[in-house]
Amino acid sequence: MNNYRNSNRPGPRTSQTIDPKSVMQDISYSIKTLSPESAPLMAISGKFGKGAPPKGHKIWVVQEHLFDDIDYCSTVVYCEDHVAAWKRYALLTLDQASRPDVNDVVYYSPQDTLYLESTGQNVEVVMTPSASIRTGLGTTDFFSINDNIYGGATGTVSRTPAGTILVRNVEPYALRRFTTTYTVFMGRTIFESQDIEATPKQRDFIWDCNFVEHKEAVIEMTEDQKSLIQTYHKVPDWNHQQTRMIEEFKREIERKTIFGVREFDGTVSARPKHFMGGVLNSIKTNVSFYDPTMAPGEAFEKMIQWFMYEQAFRYNPGGSQKLAICGGKFLMKFNQSFAAYRRTTSLKVSGDVGFNIDAYDFMGNTLGMINYQGFRQGTPMENWCLVVDPGLMEWRVKREFNTREYDLPNQRMYKLMTEWQGTIAFQLEQAHALLRTV
Repeated sequence: MNNYRNSNRPGPRTSQTIDPKSVMQDISYSIKTLSPESAPLMAISGKFGKGAPPKGHKIWVVQEHLFDDIDYCSTVVYCEDHVAAWKRYALLTLDQASRPDVNDVVYYSPQDTLYLESTGQNVEVVMTPSASIRTGLGTTDFFSINDNIYGGATGTVSRTPAGTILVRNVEPYALRRFTTTYTVFMGRTIFESQDIEATPKQRDFIWDCNFVEHKEAVIEMTEDQKSLIQTYHKVPDWNHQQTRMIEEFKREIERKTIFGVREFDGTVSARPKHFMGGVLNSIKTNVSFYDPTMAPGEAFEKMIQWFMYEQAFRYNPGGSQKLAICGGKFLMKFNQSFAAYRRTTSLKVSGDVGFNIDAYDFMGNTLGMINYQGFRQGTPMENWCLVVDPGLMEWRVKREFNTREYDLPNQRMYKLMTEWQGTIAFQLEQAHALLRTV
């Protein structure tokens, strides 16, 4: 008797005994994707401009910081404290904070005049560490003083100690007392037919750079999986993997735009690696911290206003409109601070109900508000606000998602590579600002 393979057996037919391969499966082929990002990829970096492709591994930007005629006097020594007759004179130490790289060299010269903010008086520079004011037309007619007048050792000098200037009240009166003061530079005043003797000034540009970074991402699939295996999905698996790879790769580059640090790695001989710097690491001076437990309300809005006034819009070379890249919790508190504007006296509410702030204007300066998912919900970064001037940032891209197969055609593996090579140029870090938690 012939033997046949069968599965005939006694017992009732139930949902547990039926061959599962015979059951029609109720599957929705509309795939729902859970992404940690609700904002479109490249939503932030797409706001920046685009320049010419880089021509090397380093791109340079050049800035010119103009002379700041507002200075700060942190120390004053009154000459009358040492010699009563010298009431018009004082020795000042000016911080020259706008010239941090060369502030050890006094920028001021004899015959320059300054306005003292705290007293309202005008003073004239009569002596510096390198020169003194004229007292006549002769070749040796220059101001000198016994330096015990301002507390130094006894002896006649025509120069002040390093970092200081000796000033005299322009009016024939005693200087009013102050501890510290801001000063306003008003330039050099000469007497009639004076020879041309002004001290020349020189100005240099400030150079900065960013490295060009080279990045890649790949997918790899066997020939059978790509060509033989069919799935229930509407999109073939190869195409689906490729789409997701590109999306994730774009997100990586956007993260570099915000969080990257500029660095060079020469570990592998003759094969250097370059890391491009991002926005956060380009802001070296304009950073403020606040308490994330601050409740929404008037105080929170006032904090934003002070942040805008003192930092975000202190320097506006690109104009009065900037972009606020906000964490979700920060933006939520900011919206909640305007709760009084959400109320209605009518119970007949129809249409959309709610209040969303996507721009905030204060004293003629405007912030466009963006909910940036990169400052991830549930992390301290959800409380951050990064203000950037998009006009002062520029993409410099050499390879923009160039994709190619990177194995020989007769091999039984399909390998696909996409690459990106570029950087971003930052201009004037003082025009950008960060408000963050500690």
